[in-house]
Amino acid sequence: MNEADTMDTAPFQRGDEVRLLDNPNKRGVVLSVRMDPQFGEWMVRVRVDGRPKLYMAEDLEPLEDEPEDSWADVADGILAPAASLRTLLTYERLRRPPGPVGRSFGTARAKLYPFQFKPLVKFLDNPAHTLLIADEVGLGKTIEAGYILREWKERQTVETVLIVVPARLRTKWKQELQLRFGETFDTVKAREVRAMLKRVRQGRDPEPFQWIASYESLRLPDIVDGLAQASPPLDLVILDEAHRVRNKETHQFRLARALARAAQAMVYLTATPVQTSLDNLHTLVELLQPGVFGTPEDFARRVEANRPVMWAAAAAAAGDFQAAAGHLASLGNHPMTRGLLKEPIVRQISQQLLAENEPTRRSRVLMQRSISELNPTGQIISRTRKAEVFENRARRTAQPVFVNLTEDELGIYSIVAEVTRLLHPDASTWGRSMAALTAYRYTASCIPAAVGYLRSRLTDAGFSIHAGALDAELELELLEEEYGNLDETVSSLAATTRIAQALALCPSPAEDSKLQQLLRALREIRDDDEQHGRKPRKVIIFSFFKRTLGYLAEQLADAGFDNTLIQGSVPIPEREDRIETFLR
Repeated sequence: MNEADTMDTAPFQRGDEVRLLDNPNKRGVVLSVRMDPQFGEWMVRVRVDGRPKLYMAEDLEPLEDEPEDSWADVADGILAPAASLRTLLTYERLRRPPGPVGRSFGTARAKLYPFQFKPLVKFLDNPAHTLLIADEVGLGKTIEAGYILREWKERQTVETVLIVVPARLRTKWKQELQLRFGETFDTVKAREVRAMLKRVRQGRDPEPFQWIASYESLRLPDIVDGLAQASPPLDLVILDEAHRVRNKETHQFRLARALARAAQAMVYLTATPVQTSLDNLHTLVELLQPGVFGTPEDFARRVEANRPVMWAAAAAAAGDFQAAAGHLASLGNHPMTRGLLKEPIVRQISQQLLAENEPTRRSRVLMQRSISELNPTGQIISRTRKAEVFENRARRTAQPVFVNLTEDELGIYSIVAEVTRLLHPDASTWGRSMAALTAYRYTASCIPAAVGYLRSRLTDAGFSIHAGALDAELELELLEEEYGNLDETVSSLAATTRIAQALALCPSPAEDSKLQQLLRALREIRDDDEQHGRKPRKVIIFSFFKRTLGYLAEQLADAGFDNTLIQGSVPIPEREDRIETFLR
């Protein structure tokens, strides 16, 4: 019996829209229907969530039978998973809030994630109306800032809003705020800011504005000085990638300090509030609330003393109330927190923890919140991790690939250190080691790209090799910032001779061991997708060096892999277009 012979009596036909009876949120389109002779059941192949899946016909119902009132499903005993119900209830709660929080939700066109309202609540609860949002990457800090913007405008007159971002993110912020919140912002440069400051210095109020400006434009000395002197009235200031202002010796720190003094409300966004030490975090919270957290040493001691509170909150969230109570009891071991144990609220929380034998989800949430309120930095810092909010989050699985180099490729590595020594004859042992490390990193990234650079240097300089040119080519900004330029330009016939030998050993693409391993991996992914009928997966390849990216773009195209190159030299608008194209 084939599909054509049985389609007249089949419960569904190709192209029908259906949903799952046990999960009505799952909907799809019928691809094919067939009778399974072994089980005597109709089997229906349905495209769900972009992938074809096989279901028994009795587990499906036509989408046209869906009731207009979704609550009718509940009356009929058709229930979605618990997560879907929680989302629906949260939506209804925010759409018709019982209190003053959440009025901005109804005007946002964003997918509902309840955790994204935590920063809003903290911002409103903080009398200073300042907040550091330190969520992990990918949790939607831009959306969280948008909720704060809309709610703040609901509560008071907001005429001047300034958002400061890296130049490459101006377009993204402008589009997100327009798309998600209907907020129109102008991207401005130093010229517009100077005009506004001139108006303020003349004793006039600035015209209402909603601006997005870059750090690169605002950190100019005259702009920073103008903001510090004029202190224009700013109703709300938002700084994205706020870790950029952590260094007190930079113009960006001075910019942040000037804006903090002028702002009525201020929000910082960063996924990395601590990059080298707690001093970084202290700098940020000190800008937001000057004098509240004492010296960096005081702040470090406070954070250390506060660790039992964080451990207790984590234990309560996990449902281990006994452990949470034990962590709170350990507050008595530190002189800065010993007095907390005498506070009625701490005693009450401890008693509740010890009395709860079988914590419910509600009690876990309430206890976690109550404990978190004991955190002295809790009113100014909002930190959410993916592990806390996404049970089915994507997990990173590192799979190192070992590449066996050919003799010629190994020969190039053996030349690198010698060439470095010849190009840096006067450098210290440490300086020469750093130069060799730089050259090794480039070679390890991509031998043909590194050799291509050396070939271009030989051609351009007429066998005069610039030692510092390699460092510049590699764009090792962090290395240069920390160590400075290693050496001056030198010319060495011995170096050019050894480089020429390296050029002769350069492998062709077919002999490039690392490239061939990459192509093999990409083909395995492509073949696996085809075998399982999946939509081809998208792959992102990162490299520290531009020349490596250029080389890979050419070789992947030759191998039949469509690809798009994105790097710093690509203009920001074009870069945004390429990213959008990739995401489609």
